[in-house]
Amino acid sequence: MVCAVVSENSKDYVINISEQDVVIVREIEGEAELEELESYSRGIIDAIANEYDQKVLIGISSMVDNLKDLAKAYKEARIALEVGKV
Repeated sequence: MVCAVVSENSKDYVINISEQDVVIVREIEGEAELEELESYSRGIIDAIANEYDQKVLIGISSMVDNLKDLAKAYKEARIALEVGKV
């Protein structure tokens, strides 16, 4: 489902964590603007809601410079989701 809404031309990687959890690793060159990340996230939420009638929650982490820090970024995004539920 997520693969269908993430552009094939992008440098995004979709990783299935579980039946309900998916991670998108997005390659960003330079500094990312908050508005750009919000727009990208909103596009995914809207596309999945319109195409599949499913609710989506998105947690965003800080940027990392290398693959070894992805686990830390994943935990950070999970915490953002938990804090957002309150």
